[in-house]
Amino acid sequence: MTNGMRTVLIIDDEVVLADLLAAIVEGANCQPVVAADGTEGLALALSLSPDVVFCDMSMPGLTGAEVLRAIRDDPSTTHVPRVLVSGHEHPDLPAIGAHAFLAKPFRPDAVLHLLDSLLPQQSELAA
Repeated sequence: MTNGMRTVLIIDDEVVLADLLAAIVEGANCQPVVAADGTEGLALALSLSPDVVFCDMSMPGLTGAEVLRAIRDDPSTTHVPRVLVSGHEHPDLPAIGAHAFLAKPFRPDAVLHLLDSLLPQQSELAA
């Protein structure tokens, strides 16, 4: 997005959890962008083409599954890694449009591990 930082889109209607996730992402030297619902999140995903998307499952309006599938199915964002964030496991992540799952409540080290596994390393970005 800016300053060569990797952008992480966080889509969650629970402000406290979205802010916590944003703080963890900032600590990993990434630029968080927060959307308060699925409609806003999808619009941001399509306009920003972030490096990673964390999306809550249960939201008013568009559900997390609807958002993640739309991001997956759009040619401009199909490459973006997508993480489903939920208090309930979902056995078929590919059907939902997600690459990974983050259980609520989450621990900072789990978020950092996901970021490490989904984002290319800085040395790969420079190549």
